[in-house]
Amino acid sequence: MSAPGDNVFDYLIEVARVTAVDFNGAQIALTEVKAAAVRLISFEDFFQIFAKNDMQLFRQHYAQTLRNELSRPSAAFWDKNINK
Repeated sequence: MSAPGDNVFDYLIEVARVTAVDFNGAQIALTEVKAAAVRLISFEDFFQIFAKNDMQLFRQHYAQTLRNELSRPSAAFWDKNINK
């Protein structure tokens, strides 16, 4: 089973040009935040957040680094749901 965005990232690793469409706003928001995290935080922190579910670390990086990299709808999703 793959998590939101995993298939897109698999194609990107192969240097493909990718356009992804999803009707689920939560999955789009998760994919966007993962893409920002890949670019902006350390591998160790990325792994702790997305493999180990370290929500405290996610909240820290979201507020300090990731939020400004997201589209308005994705930022609004995380603003509303980050404590759930």
